[in-house]
Amino acid sequence: MIKKYVLITLLISTSMLSAQLRLGADLGGKLGGTVDGEDMGTIGMAMGFSLAYDHMLTDMFGAGLEYQLGRSSDAEDDESNIAFTTVYGVVSYSINEKMDAKLRLGYAISASLGSEADEIAKPKGGLMYGLGVGYGINDNLGVDVGYYSNAMKWEMSFFGESFKAEYNYTRLQAGLTYSF
Repeated sequence: MIKKYVLITLLISTSMLSAQLRLGADLGGKLGGTVDGEDMGTIGMAMGFSLAYDHMLTDMFGAGLEYQLGRSSDAEDDESNIAFTTVYGVVSYSINEKMDAKLRLGYAISASLGSEADEIAKPKGGLMYGLGVGYGINDNLGVDVGYYSNAMKWEMSFFGESFKAEYNYTRLQAGLTYSF
């Protein structure tokens, strides 16, 4: 009976900890990579949007999930289209009453090159990291700016030849946050 009360108290106290929704606009994104070890250069990516949820387990530590809507390349002759779904840990440091710094480190559990390319290339996720600063406008609303990087790998077979590629998508993100 005591175990039930302890479990219920733990669940209620965990759900009362702070959580935050973030709608971000990815600005200045760059996609660079290698194919079979050969540098393929870097291309600019169009603005894309991300939706994220951070659940803080303590004042300093938490976990989160981010879903990026697909974004395409800036280049006219390039049809690159990428998206990631990422799980991550969050470390938050309070700078003052209104500002905090956050470090996010995780793994892209899925990556996409676009529906047609995914059937051929079979992309795999990779490491994600980011560093950002948040400013609270009031108790619930805030703004957030950060630098983020997602890695992705894929393998492809074409006419009996296999290719391996590693890509890295970096971006500056500005977002609105809602804390509850």
